[in-house]
Amino acid sequence: MPLKAEYCFPNRQNIDKLLRKELVGKGEIIRKMLIFLVFYTYWAKRIIRKKRDSNIVEDNDFERCLDMINARLLGAGYPELYIGNPYDWLFMWALKDYDNPLFAFRYYMGEVFAEAVDN
Repeated sequence: MPLKAEYCFPNRQNIDKLLRKELVGKGEIIRKMLIFLVFYTYWAKRIIRKKRDSNIVEDNDFERCLDMINARLLGAGYPELYIGNPYDWLFMWALKDYDNPLFAFRYYMGEVFAEAVDN
């Protein structure tokens, strides 16, 4: 994973700190968590509604999910997703998977973690 995408990547420790209100002033961590959570929430709801985890994508889901992420970011005072940001790019890339963006994201992250373990 590009180093800039890895920086402040949401992890269990940061989520615990957020819940304990210890991340005050850590805008990049919170922005990345917000992107991650909105992305996952959008696709998890689609999976639950469809009662399966394949063929969950419908027309305009890319735009709907992207708009939802951007609306949440703007509402919280953060900039919209930007394709030049490696972290943002990862989510925008996964959204382009017309079969299952959530699976595409999880597969990519699995590859990243597997490579990290090998090194």
